[in-house]
Amino acid sequence: MRILFTVGMLLWASLSYAQLSLTPSRIFASGINVRAEVTPAASINDTARLGYSRFNVQGIIPIRGGAGVKFHNFNLRKIDVEINQMFLAINAGYRMPNFSFDKNDQGIYTVSAAITGIHASLRDKIWVYAVGLGVSETEDLFSFSKARPYGVGGAVRVRIAGLRTQWFYGGAVVFEPGRITPIPIGGITPELQKIPA
Repeated sequence: MRILFTVGMLLWASLSYAQLSLTPSRIFASGINVRAEVTPAASINDTARLGYSRFNVQGIIPIRGGAGVKFHNFNLRKIDVEINQMFLAINAGYRMPNFSFDKNDQGIYTVSAAITGIHASLRDKIWVYAVGLGVSETEDLFSFSKARPYGVGGAVRVRIAGLRTQWFYGGAVVFEPGRITPIPIGGITPELQKIPA
């Protein structure tokens, strides 16, 4: 149960970090982001209490980027505009679950580094891809010899259908010692209600 919880938290954290990395203010500039989230323990059915705290420091380092125009066979009808950006995201964090029904709650330390790339063009639409490595460690086993390494890799294609509708699909793979977990990714963000002008 603890292994499943740890894997789930790492996956959730990875997705959170990806969202944090892709905010417009962070894509084209380096910087450091400090984040803290504390969910106070709350009662569930008056029998159990559940809480969660998370602290994270993230550094963004641009590796390369650029934009260009391509002419296919010098045909103006086949012009293509491309924008590329690649950056390194380094994360260090601490997570502390608080479950009243589990007296062995332990904090989880994590350190990870991931390379994320964004490729956008008129022909290929938008691709977002990432590959990363990390290590997680609980408090009672705070030793690098017993740390749990993991790796994550994946790609997502985003298609824009109008101003308010986008859909995306792709996949990711999580590597752990003795385990490989594929994760399908897909979704759509349709316009549900027209906004009056």
